[in-house]
Amino acid sequence: MAGRIRTAKTRAQRIDMEYFKRPHPFRRWRLWLSLGIPAAALLWIAASASAGSRAPFSSGPVAAAHAVFGQRCERCHVRQAGAFRAHTSDQACLSCHDAPAHKANQTFTPACGSCHADHRGRVRLAEVADGRCEQCHASLRTTDNRVTIAEHVGPLRGSHPEFAAKRPGVRDRTALRFNHAVHLKKDLRGPDGPTTLACATCHVEREARRASGAVRKEQPPRGGLMARVTYAQHCASCHPLYFDPLVDAQAPHDTTDKVRAAVVAALGAFIAAHPDQIGRPDPARGRIPVNFPAPFPSSARNAAEWLAMRSAAVERLLWNKTCAECHVLERAQGSAPPREVPTNAPQVWMPRARFDHRPHRLAACATCHAAETSRETSDVLMPSIDTCRACHKETNGARSGCFECHQYHDWTKARTDAPGHRLADIVN
Repeated sequence: MAGRIRTAKTRAQRIDMEYFKRPHPFRRWRLWLSLGIPAAALLWIAASASAGSRAPFSSGPVAAAHAVFGQRCERCHVRQAGAFRAHTSDQACLSCHDAPAHKANQTFTPACGSCHADHRGRVRLAEVADGRCEQCHASLRTTDNRVTIAEHVGPLRGSHPEFAAKRPGVRDRTALRFNHAVHLKKDLRGPDGPTTLACATCHVEREARRASGAVRKEQPPRGGLMARVTYAQHCASCHPLYFDPLVDAQAPHDTTDKVRAAVVAALGAFIAAHPDQIGRPDPARGRIPVNFPAPFPSSARNAAEWLAMRSAAVERLLWNKTCAECHVLERAQGSAPPREVPTNAPQVWMPRARFDHRPHRLAACATCHAAETSRETSDVLMPSIDTCRACHKETNGARSGCFECHQYHDWTKARTDAPGHRLADIVN
């Protein structure tokens, strides 16, 4: 007898297609659990909130700056009447932080918590997302319709404009004559023989110089910036200010009227101590430039005449050679000494940004500053934005967020009020 043939169709006809519509104990339990568990959780949260418990609202560890508060959530989350959740208000932040305004003409002031989001782990609260900056700076508007910076600024690797110091036509307006390329040559004539200078010979980080006492204590340091180059610290050893072959003294590196007074006093003291030098020729001129054409006269007949003739010769040397080698001098009328044009060398090239040389020590100075080929003082030796983009990139590079170089609050307008919190109010 042949076996019965079963097809897929005949097998499917044996399945009850309405099984899910009929009650079943497991399905009833699943329904009640899916409704009961969320309802119980909501009741537990509501009961804990009404009882003042903080446990249900823990959103994660606070930032490192707030770790001192421990579990005292009420230090920041001040409960308001009728509110279910206790959000952090600006008043709670301002009770500890000064947080001066950004700009007086800003059209929008974000809440503190919208930029400085806490409960993200042990991260810095200053790490603000770029989108918070771009909400204004992508298309900048002001209350007085005056915009003194770029109106459209985006991410560093996107629509961020070129640095102002490197835009076409910008020149260094320092009133000084200096040639970087010459000073970086090998085997220069130094005080102790041939020497080769490096960038770090003159350019020293400001905080490092403060440790040695070279920066006044009342000057607040800008972290990692270079200290100002000074004649006494960096130039005097190779460029002494000797002014006369007979006088073993140097002219002060000061204003021209003080230089004149010091020179006259030194010459007067010398001829008073050596009256036999009147009318005698000078010895070999080892302390002053040998190629300077103005001779030192030896035809004086008395001390007063010697001093007058000698002072005039010295001033010709100083105003035309020694001082004029670096400084710009404006000739004065009559017998007054020339006026030195203030150098006005900028200490900070990017005042709207901050920079720290310390994390950048891995790179050689010349990779960012083209000093080896600079022969004019007017050359701007700051790096371009493309130089920064080489390392600061979205993936496989240094961070490139706005907060890395810019800050929102104008801390120059910070208040100096005395803190109002007791230690017992802060710690556990």
